[in-house]
Amino acid sequence: MSDFVRVKQTMIEKPLPPPGQMLEGDSASLAYIDLNGREQVLDYSQLVQFDQMPMPMPIDREGYGTIELSPMIWATGHADWLNVCDAMKRHMNTEWSDQKSRLLDFGCASGRFLRHVVLFGRDQVDAWGCDFAPNNVQWVKRHLSSDFKVFLNTDVPHLPFPDGYFNVIVAFSVFTHINQFEDAWLLELRRITNDQGILYLTILNEASWVKVKNRPVSYDHITNANKFEGNIPITKELFNAPMPHDRIVFRMSKSNVYNCLVWHTSKYIHDSWSRYFEILEIANNAHGQYQSPVILRPR
Repeated sequence: MSDFVRVKQTMIEKPLPPPGQMLEGDSASLAYIDLNGREQVLDYSQLVQFDQMPMPMPIDREGYGTIELSPMIWATGHADWLNVCDAMKRHMNTEWSDQKSRLLDFGCASGRFLRHVVLFGRDQVDAWGCDFAPNNVQWVKRHLSSDFKVFLNTDVPHLPFPDGYFNVIVAFSVFTHINQFEDAWLLELRRITNDQGILYLTILNEASWVKVKNRPVSYDHITNANKFEGNIPITKELFNAPMPHDRIVFRMSKSNVYNCLVWHTSKYIHDSWSRYFEILEIANNAHGQYQSPVILRPR
């Protein structure tokens, strides 16, 4: 089983309180980058009160943030929701309000993004999620709303849906961990996306590359990952120069799944992914002020 799914630790029996209960003070804000490359400030002090679902412990959200930072982690999901709504308005023929759209969060983890789809788009969106870590799927089923459907997939490029089933597919920090099956997964996601739909897939590109030297956690992550391959000497100076290759893979472990960190230049995306998709735009650093969403439409 572990050859096809991701085995990870969990604290599923000990969720945190809803994010509003954890918020300290009367004000809370998050800076994020919109699709135009402008920094926006999101005041989430009132928004967070709408969410009465528990929050995952850090171990159940891929280790991101401390317990005290949980409300801010919640806000990152809302910032992504705002950007996805903007992408849909720009590139689809319908608005959320026109008809109920099917949305798949491919690699949904413990629902960081999906909970916002349910909270703020329940009447307009039929929400689905999948992940290949069984503990993530169980956490979502146990603790979050039943208004969306979540299921376990494997690392084999196949999803149980008919052609053109979804209007929108999102994947946050997923293609940053897919190496061998990148094209196969792209083709599978293209198959299940409506011809007039869009895909919103985040990548690490050159706009992310130049930020590494000022992000100690990211720099250490790459340095440790590179120990498994060692083909590129890692120094701070490396990130002052352009990416040395159009596609770079750093191995993070010896496991069969989720074992790499993948980087793509925007040129690679236009040269390779455009075989299957129309590249609508690449929004540099519009996910967590670091990764860059690639917005696509099936060819």
